Amino acid sequence: MPIGILLSRKTKKSLWTKKCWPLRYLPVQSKPLMEMEIHNTNFEAFKRDEWKITALKASSRQQISNLLAATDRNSKTEIAAVSSSDYTDVFAANIGGFKKKLYFKKYLYRSKVDFVKHIFRSGRAKRSLAASIILRQKGFNTPQIIALLEKIIGPFTIQSFLITEEAENSGSVVQYWQTPIVSGGDLFRKRQFIESFGTTIGKLHSAGIFHGDLRLNNVLVQDHETNWKFYFIDNERTKKFGAIPKRLRLKNLVQLYMFGYSLPKTDQMRFFRAYCDAAKIGKKEAKHIAQVVAANTLRRIKRRAADRTGIPDVALQTQWAFQRACLDNRYGIFQMEFCKGCDAADFLRQIDHLVEIGTVLKDDKATRVVRCTYNNRDIVVKRYNYQGLWHSVRHTIKGSRAMKCWRFGIQLIGYGISCAESLAMVEQRRFGIIVQSYIVNAFVEGPLLYDVMNRAGYSDDERKAVLEKAQNLLKQLGFKQLTHSDMKPANVIICNGEPVLIDLDSMQQHRWQFYFRYRYRKMIDYFHCRMHGKK
Repeated sequence: MPIGILLSRKTKKSLWTKKCWPLRYLPVQSKPLMEMEIHNTNFEAFKRDEWKITALKASSRQQISNLLAATDRNSKTEIAAVSSSDYTDVFAANIGGFKKKLYFKKYLYRSKVDFVKHIFRSGRAKRSLAASIILRQKGFNTPQIIALLEKIIGPFTIQSFLITEEAENSGSVVQYWQTPIVSGGDLFRKRQFIESFGTTIGKLHSAGIFHGDLRLNNVLVQDHETNWKFYFIDNERTKKFGAIPKRLRLKNLVQLYMFGYSLPKTDQMRFFRAYCDAAKIGKKEAKHIAQVVAANTLRRIKRRAADRTGIPDVALQTQWAFQRACLDNRYGIFQMEFCKGCDAADFLRQIDHLVEIGTVLKDDKATRVVRCTYNNRDIVVKRYNYQGLWHSVRHTIKGSRAMKCWRFGIQLIGYGISCAESLAMVEQRRFGIIVQSYIVNAFVEGPLLYDVMNRAGYSDDERKAVLEKAQNLLKQLGFKQLTHSDMKPANVIICNGEPVLIDLDSMQQHRWQFYFRYRYRKMIDYFHCRMHGKK
C-alpha cells in the first residue's frame, strides 16, 4: 500500500511544513482563491456576446456598452496613447457615464507559448484585478478598477482589457523625487516624503505582499497637506504570502534602489530606516539586508548599463541616456535624445527607406553611406552590407563593425576626443546570425583633412595650424592606448578649424604596451604617407 494513503492529513501537513517549504511562504493566490476574491467583493461577472465581463455592481448596462465600444478599433471615441511596455497597449479616454478619465490597458501575448499557457491559468488582466482587490483589503491604495473585459472564443482568451479610473492629481514617485528643491521647507517636505514612502513599503512587506515589479514608475503618489497617498499599479505579478520570503523582499528592495542608487546616501538611509521600522526588522538583520541589497543593486546596474549601451565598462550614470528597441529581426541601441518625441521602433522600421532615399556619400560592395534627415536631425547612416555566410558568422562571433563604431564613438567622447557623435546602432539578424548592421552618426560639416592639405584655397599658416591639431588628436589616442588602423586624412573632417575623427570601425584599444607601440608607430607612418598621396 502506498505510504501516502497511510499518512493522516495532519501528518502530511506537518511533513510538508517542516521538511519542504513553510506554508507561510506559499502564495495564497491560487486560481480558486482568485475567483473567490473577485466575486466576494463588489464585482459581478456576466457574459455579453463573446465577452466575459467582470465589472463593478454599480455599473449600468449603458456604461458597459460604452466601455465595449471604446475597445473597438473603429470606435469614434477620442483616445490618447500612454507609454507602456512592449507587451501592453495603454490608452486614456473620457467615456460617457463616467466622471473621471479612464485608462484602458490591453495585455498582449508575449509568445505562442504564452497564448497556450493562459488556457490553464488566469490571464494577466485577471491576476492584476485579484491583486488589486487584495491590496485594497489590506489597506493599500490602487486606482479604482471599473471592469475586466475578456474576449473568449472557445477555450481561448483572444483579448483582455483592464479598465481603471485615473488617480487625480498624481504622478509617479520618480517625478516627485525629481522635483527641484527651492527652499528649506521643500527639503523638509522631501525628507518627510522619503520616510513616508519607506514606511508604506515596510507595511506592504509586513502584510506579506510582494509586488512583482516594484519600480518607482509603478507607484503613484498624491501630495496632500499632511501626508501622501501611494497607489500601486501594474499588479499582475503581485502575490500575497503568509510571510514574505526573504529573497522576494530583497528583490523588491533592489528594484527600488535601481533608481534610488543615484540619490544621496543620506536619503537612501532615511528610506531604509523607515522601511525597517515599519517591517519590524532588527538592527542585525537590517545590516545584513542593506549589504546584500547594495551588492545586488550595483551588480544589476552594471549589467543593465552594459546591456543598454553595448559597453561593458561604461560609467553607471550614463546608462539612462540610452534605450533599446526591437522590431522583428532588428535590434537597436539609441541615444534618448535622438528618438525624443518619436518611437525608436519606428526608426528600425524605416531605416532601409532612409538608406535608399538619402544623399549617397559612398556606395561599394562592403558599405553604403548616405546623408539624410530624421526627427529634425541631420544624420549619416552607414550600412555594412551582407558579404556571405562566413563573413556574417565571423562578425557574429567577434561583434559587428557597427557595434564597434558605436562603442568607440561613446568611448572617445568620454575621453574628450573629437569624433562624430554616435546616435544609434542597429543589427539585423537571421537565424541568430548578423546579416546587416547600421551605424548612425551626427553629420559633421566641413572639408576633409586631405582637401585642406592638398587643395588650393588654403594658406600655409592654415595648413600648419590644422596639421598640428591633427597630430595632437593622434597623441590623444596614444595617451589612451588607442590606434586607428585606417588613419588616413580622408577619415578626419575639419569642423570649425578642429579635426573630427570618423569611420571608427578600425579602432583598437591595446592592453599590452609593446604591441601598442608597434601599432601606434605604424598608424603614424600610415597617416603621413597618405597625407602626401602615397599608398
